[in-house]
Amino acid sequence: MIPDQGGSHETFEVAEIRRPSMPVYRARRGSMDVTWSLTLEPVPGAEPAATRILLRLRLGSGLPD
Repeated sequence: MIPDQGGSHETFEVAEIRRPSMPVYRARRGSMDVTWSLTLEPVPGAEPAATRILLRLRLGSGLPD
């Protein structure tokens, strides 16, 4: 669990780790399900060396189909 700025008791939970550098977090805000991850990837051939940051964010209603 990590604290979130959504409120004094709000947290994100590590839902899965896809590879060592990519934890996937999840939380529920009201009726909305939230998952997100940040991934760091080297940029091939970049001079000087560079890193690309990828944000993956999914928001869902949390309501059954």
